[in-house]
Amino acid sequence: MSSSPFIDHASPILSAEPSLTDEDRSSLWDAFNSKNPDELTQHLQSQMGVPDDVKAKLLDAKHASMAPVKPTVGEGGEKGFSVLARLGEIDPRILDLAEAHPKTISALIGAASKADATKPQAGGETSAPAAADGKKTPSGSSEGPAADYPATPPGHALVQASDGGLHHIPHANLDAARKIDQNLKVLHVQP
Repeated sequence: MSSSPFIDHASPILSAEPSLTDEDRSSLWDAFNSKNPDELTQHLQSQMGVPDDVKAKLLDAKHASMAPVKPTVGEGGEKGFSVLARLGEIDPRILDLAEAHPKTISALIGAASKADATKPQAGGETSAPAAADGKKTPSGSSEGPAADYPATPPGHALVQASDGGLHHIPHANLDAARKIDQNLKVLHVQP
């Protein structure tokens, strides 16, 4: 039996019993939905015309409907719960500021997440998986080229702007882009 609070657990039990009148069904259904399991037990003991198997089924259904629902935690879910708990500790003014600038916060969180993924571990290795071809990606890790960004089209260069954004620029426009952003980094050139 499902433990969902949105399912009418009593109705199938009550409608399946032919010896109950509609008034009995109504009274039992109201008691089932308005009382806790202990109160329901006391109420059912005082009902003489109700078969014992119906009482037992109602009590079992009541206990099943009261079972706490455990949240399913997938891979990394515990980390998500700890993040939510820590959000409650943050100064409300800072949360308001973060809410007012969602793109900036998203970029900061993304940068922090990438930094966590490439931290050296105990053996000096990074936690990022190595690419099959051994080529380096823009971040300097050994991830495959398609891990964080789309493949560079032919005749284009992958550049990182000073704001951290990645862009594909045609070879002919590289000099113009460097004039606009003096800190522009060319990460990959596709012939």
